[in-house]
Amino acid sequence: ETADGVPYLVTEFVDGAPITTWAHARRLGVRDRVRLVAEVARAVDHAHRRLVVHRDLKPSNVLVAETDRGPRPVVLDFGIAKLLDDAEAPASGAFPLTRTGVRLLTPAYAAPELYEPAATVTTAADVYGLGALLYELLTGRRPHDDARTPGPPTTEPTRPSRIVTEAIADGTAASATSRALRGDLDVICLKALHPAPARRYASAGALADDLARHLDGRPVEARPDSVAYLVGRFARRNRGVVAASLAVLTALVVGVVVLTSALRSERAARSEADEAAARATEAATLLGDLFRGADRGLTDGRDLTAREALDAGLARVHAVESPALRGYLLSTLGSIYLEISEYALADSLLTEAVRTMEASGPNSKDLADALYQLGRAEGTVAEYESAERHLRRAYAVATTVEGSDLLVFDITRHLSWVLNVERRSDEALVWAERSLRQARRGGDRQQVAFALIEVGSTLGLLGRHDEAIPLLREMVRLTEQEFGPGHLKTAEANAQLSSGLWRAGAWDEAEARRLQAARAFRRILGPDHYRMFESWKELGLINSDAGRARRGEAFLDSAVTYAQSQFEPDDYFRALIHWERARARNRMGAFGGAEADAREALRIAEAIPDSELTADATTELQVARNAGRPAR
Repeated sequence: ETADGVPYLVTEFVDGAPITTWAHARRLGVRDRVRLVAEVARAVDHAHRRLVVHRDLKPSNVLVAETDRGPRPVVLDFGIAKLLDDAEAPASGAFPLTRTGVRLLTPAYAAPELYEPAATVTTAADVYGLGALLYELLTGRRPHDDARTPGPPTTEPTRPSRIVTEAIADGTAASATSRALRGDLDVICLKALHPAPARRYASAGALADDLARHLDGRPVEARPDSVAYLVGRFARRNRGVVAASLAVLTALVVGVVVLTSALRSERAARSEADEAAARATEAATLLGDLFRGADRGLTDGRDLTAREALDAGLARVHAVESPALRGYLLSTLGSIYLEISEYALADSLLTEAVRTMEASGPNSKDLADALYQLGRAEGTVAEYESAERHLRRAYAVATTVEGSDLLVFDITRHLSWVLNVERRSDEALVWAERSLRQARRGGDRQQVAFALIEVGSTLGLLGRHDEAIPLLREMVRLTEQEFGPGHLKTAEANAQLSSGLWRAGAWDEAEARRLQAARAFRRILGPDHYRMFESWKELGLINSDAGRARRGEAFLDSAVTYAQSQFEPDDYFRALIHWERARARNRMGAFGGAEADAREALRIAEAIPDSELTADATTELQVARNAGRPAR
């Protein structure tokens, strides 16, 4: 302060040039430019973690200074930055949002939502600004320079690799730069610059992580983790190892097939060996095609998308003549699509696999596995009746096939889960206890721990907490013995125990266990993983039920912010978390906020057929309205 009491701020002097000017003057290559933006993204993420959003990221606000340790990018000019902690929000939560009446922005770098004075500003606006910065550094042009109409962008910009080719058509340098941008960097830029905030990276740190993955030659998160993409990435980093491994694998496959054929003397056995050999050969051919499809050198420098690579394999599968082999390969691809969350296609492929296998011969382990995978797929999209039917059929088939013990165990556990979701916990307990008996006979600690989760959770749902808690504690102990205290599976085990303790009313230990799990999730999976949403939500509910409504609301604020950045506007989980926060706010007397949350939950729930949330949200809305009215 001056002697007159006027406050002023002293800041560091940065002797540097705007990041684009600095990079151009030194003729930096693509990798060095990417590395610079990753450092800038880390700095922005640092601000976000202290609840500050910049809102005006552009080259002139990022200077690069020369230091003894090398170039140092510095983010400056937080003149229109906004604290995310809104003074109007009651009980300032963990990550509350803000609204402003007037927006200052630089159009070429501003996220679409910044054009709307009443729209919510989140850290997603800075992710967009970072994407624009990266785009300009890589192409020499701003994202929407080719736009024909003024105003906020409503579509993704042209791919950077195409802009380079169009803007600099002077020979080898331009084409080489274009090839360097194709694939990862195209996808990373477009994800950061998506017009919808929920479709961008969840945080600046997530963008920085993806840039680091690209620089290291690892798979980036901006694209689905297809088998082709992951294998292609590994192969490019380890060409010698892959070549040697393929040679060994080929020799083994050939040796096994030859040996098997030699040992089969009877005609039926020889036919079975031929079928196994054909299946191995076709699977190896498909895998080879996926290797080649992921190699830019064989596709004129173009990266195949995950969907293109898998679809190419799928086209080959449909051409396979043998029904048994075609069914097996359809089931395999269906399982892959299920793992990358392509639920509709997975369901279609697995249904076709089951139909093909049923028509081609007697019951087999492959048929049981296809039925199990189909039941999993249907359960994931809440088609519980169909899921139960296919899981029961899978169990009936698997129990007649030798060597299917592990598959039977998986089917039994999953069927218990489906029955619990259908609110048939008495039946679920029968199947859960069956899976536990099988696991204890086998002596595998991991299987026993998985079965204990199902039994303990089901007993908790039935209100038998005295029986459930010891089983869940045993599950945590076995998991720690198997994997160690810092492992992801141990964190998941603590989360399961926390849920059981919460239902039993042991709120203090429930919160401690869930916090322990949340710290592990954050360390292992990162702050933007779905597990963090689950953790914030459950910590909010635990504290709310324990009578610590203000603390519970703060955790629920974090869950709401996560949902707004990660889920689509009409997603069920957005409705769920707004309803949960409405309940917490009604309990603490913050009826205005509770009414706003209940309205939002009701808006989403009414668009979901047969959603029980509609009635729940209506109840909280009525509570907030009635309690918030002045007495007459």
